[in-house]
Amino acid sequence: LNVSREMVQSNPVMRALPRALTGRVHKEIKALAEGDAEKYNRFWEEFGNFLKEGVAVDPAAHETLVDLLRFRSSRSGEEGWVSLKEYSERQAEGQNAIYYVLGESVKSVARSPHLDYFRTHNIEVLYLVDPIDGFVSSALGPYAGKSLQNVDDQNLELPPAGEESAQDVTPIASEAFDEVVKRFLGVLGERVKSVREGKLLVDSPCRLVSAEDSYDRDLQRFRRMTEENYETPRKVLELNRRHPILQSLSTMIARDPSDALINAAVEQLFDNALLLEGLHASPVDMVQRMETILAAAVAARSAGNAAE
Repeated sequence: LNVSREMVQSNPVMRALPRALTGRVHKEIKALAEGDAEKYNRFWEEFGNFLKEGVAVDPAAHETLVDLLRFRSSRSGEEGWVSLKEYSERQAEGQNAIYYVLGESVKSVARSPHLDYFRTHNIEVLYLVDPIDGFVSSALGPYAGKSLQNVDDQNLELPPAGEESAQDVTPIASEAFDEVVKRFLGVLGERVKSVREGKLLVDSPCRLVSAEDSYDRDLQRFRRMTEENYETPRKVLELNRRHPILQSLSTMIARDPSDALINAAVEQLFDNALLLEGLHASPVDMVQRMETILAAAVAARSAGNAAE
């Protein structure tokens, strides 16, 4: 009882003990990762978030822990894991960045419109789908001389691409596309920073990219889950001029700008993009609009069948 806490804490042995224990644990985990990948992957699935937390909150442990991190990726899928070292070793020549995408789940990010360009050119992208991953991506600096880049960055540094494959679909004409952009801006208003053509879109109708001043974009999903009065951040909406949905919308705008289905489709495309980003505050609000669009689609198909 006469031993004070201060005396114990000031003891040099006690001060050295945490460092010694931490170093020994790091050494054993590293040995497991290098010696038995399958067993380490099982360990990672149970305790990986604690190692991520170490990277996010302890700069001193960063160098020790970074090679212990594991991620799903566009090549590993839902079952496999990849380390930053493995990713960097199989990068294509001329690729000077490590790309990652943030989202709700592996399934949702695998369908992300941000990956259109990367799928087309077979460039691997890391999937960051845990709530803590926003902190991890912010804490991670360059690895092996290559910076980490979020694929929703509107100023991505992309590796030189090979010859582009020819696309059969003719893009919307410039004047007609300007009308589409104007309609999106009119419907969405202050909810978006701007609307423009998406140069990297291939199979998706649209995507949301972060504005240049969006410093906390990697933390937005965490903020949505923790802040009571969370507001969806304003992003730049990019449109695919070759996509059938956008082409049909362009035709509808030219034929009958007052058609209520146009605004419903614009709202739904925007909500779909938010949903894929993991930023939609209340997906249930989409139900009534989706039913309206579905009713219009069923009615159009029914009328077509009747005409035949």
